[in-house]
Amino acid sequence: MNDAPKKRPLFQIHLSTCNVLMFVAGGLMWANLTPRTYWTTFAASNCVGPVRGASTCYGWPMPCFIRLEASQVPEGVTPFNIGEFGLRFSDGTYYVDDMTFEIPIDVTVNASILLFTVFVAEWLARRRERRHE
Repeated sequence: MNDAPKKRPLFQIHLSTCNVLMFVAGGLMWANLTPRTYWTTFAASNCVGPVRGASTCYGWPMPCFIRLEASQVPEGVTPFNIGEFGLRFSDGTYYVDDMTFEIPIDVTVNASILLFTVFVAEWLARRRERRHE
């Protein structure tokens, strides 16, 4: 009989690693999809005074989608230029669509966290297997 330890293939991972990875991915999805709302003051080029409003951001660690909603606007003044901030909708909200650098940063950071989780969980599981042999 062959008593040599069986070597696990490189891309085969343990079920416990999959469980940990599932929870980490769920945490990252929560961080990316939970809206974070801030009260800010916007300075627009066609406005006499500052405009107060809510800024709702989605994405982690960099905001990938920002929704601006003006609440205190001087009378008769549009707070934003369409080309300055993105798309304007009829309910008075603005969606910032110029997020070309933030999305690759978010994808890279989140993928790195997932890969690091797999590496650490597999290292611990294989270390435990070697100790019990």
